[in-house]
Amino acid sequence: MLRLSSSSAGTSARTFIARQSSSKRFISQAHNYENQAAFTRAGTTARLSGRVNQLRRTSPTSIVNTRPYVSHSGDKSSSSTFMTYKYGAGLVLLAVATVVGSSVTRSPLHLEAPIQKASSQKDGRIESSEVVVDPSTSIPFPKTIKFTSPDATPTLTLLGLGVRTVSFLKLQVYAVGFYADLDGVNLSELSTPEEKIDHLIKTRTVAVRLVPTRNTSFQHLRDAYVRSLQNRLMLSKKREGALSEAEEEAIYPFIQQLKAAFPTTTLQKHTPIYLIVSAPSTGAQRRLSIPTLNGKIDYTWVGVELMRGYFEGEGPSPKMKKSVMEGVSNLTQ
Repeated sequence: MLRLSSSSAGTSARTFIARQSSSKRFISQAHNYENQAAFTRAGTTARLSGRVNQLRRTSPTSIVNTRPYVSHSGDKSSSSTFMTYKYGAGLVLLAVATVVGSSVTRSPLHLEAPIQKASSQKDGRIESSEVVVDPSTSIPFPKTIKFTSPDATPTLTLLGLGVRTVSFLKLQVYAVGFYADLDGVNLSELSTPEEKIDHLIKTRTVAVRLVPTRNTSFQHLRDAYVRSLQNRLMLSKKREGALSEAEEEAIYPFIQQLKAAFPTTTLQKHTPIYLIVSAPSTGAQRRLSIPTLNGKIDYTWVGVELMRGYFEGEGPSPKMKKSVMEGVSNLTQ
């Protein structure tokens, strides 16, 4: 009669307990993956369920022992399947993870894809389904925009777009597009693109759409606009007769009003901001409105000069300026 030493008996007992514990863990993990697979699409769920069932049929409780476990004392136990359990469970988890992973990466998201729906209204604006994608940032811009609130606008058409970069590293800050009301506009008598752009700013409803490429703060945007207006004031002083002293003094409260319109919160990545300057109206100041912030500055100089700042010299975005110049040059009327 074969007798087992106390060491071999202890080893077999420990092996049996480890086998039962490993089996329970394996079944629990298989159930967890089944639950996870339920949230994938139907085809993947069916395929995963079949794979799990197949693996269960070859689970550690039925796998034939091919490698005996060697105890610390050097004794071998042919009835031990500890290593088989270990490798079997690992293969099951690897196979299940592979199936789930393949289903997740099968449909990549393309930010540059055109919007596949009709014109939609959101946050008081109607955007066309046809878009133009900025090549540097892959951010889409609707070809036309019409605001219904808080202030209604005519349909505004995209004339050009580009990216704003900073430092010698060319870090992308935001993408920006310039829009204008082109209904019945006639630019044929104007010879240069600069004259055509300035004519649109002075006589039509115009807007810029700015989309940050990374999380930033409204304060950074606010400071940039304040600096732009201060630079416009300095240029006006150099141009004889551009502004009287009384007009210059009247501007400062409205610059402060613009500054106060921006909160001290975070501007999230890819959140569009609009600045709209209304068309001239007899006896009234033109309004600069920021619908996202519900900001309104009723002073013509502020809105007009803020728009002109995008086209002074190279502007904040040379690519946008170049794109708009090409856009107005291609207008037939």
